[in-house]
Amino acid sequence: MAKEFKYDIIKELATLAEPEKGYDTVVNVISWNGGKPKIDIRKWSKDREKMSKGISLSVDECYVLKELLNNVNLAKFENATAPVDDELADEMEM
Repeated sequence: MAKEFKYDIIKELATLAEPEKGYDTVVNVISWNGGKPKIDIRKWSKDREKMSKGISLSVDECYVLKELLNNVNLAKFENATAPVDDELADEMEM
């Protein structure tokens, strides 16, 4: 039997993607099982009753991710195809 868990969406920060059909990609501040609030990124049903797997980050982890994203040229990803060639991979490194 699956262990029951509780969550409290403290604040919805942003909706990153809102397709006509399917789940929205949402950034929330969530407390899981009464724990310390975390920044949470995952897909949610339109009514916010169902969720998919996602990622929850502590404040410290958010600082690391923010620093990383500030130093990555995201424009390089727009036209990238898999597998990424060595030159593009080098340009993506911090």
